[in-house]
Amino acid sequence: FPSNLESILQHYDTVIVPENNTGQLAHLLRAAFLKSVVSITEIKGRSFQVHDLRDRIQAIIDGGGE
Repeated sequence: FPSNLESILQHYDTVIVPENNTGQLAHLLRAAFLKSVVSITEIKGRSFQVHDLRDRIQAIIDGGGE
C-alpha cells in the first residue's frame, strides 16, 4: 500500500471498494487499517456496468446495501 493510505482512509467512516473478484482488497484493507470497508464485487467475467455500480453505491449510501 502507499505510505499515506492510512492517513487518507482516516478521513472516511466507510470505504467502498468495487472489485472484479471476490473481495480480496477489501479484506486486506479491513485487516491492515481496521476500517469499515464495503466490498462491491463482480465475478461474472465482465466489468462493472456504470449504472449497476452507481445503483449499488447509492444503495450503500442510503443504508440498504451492504
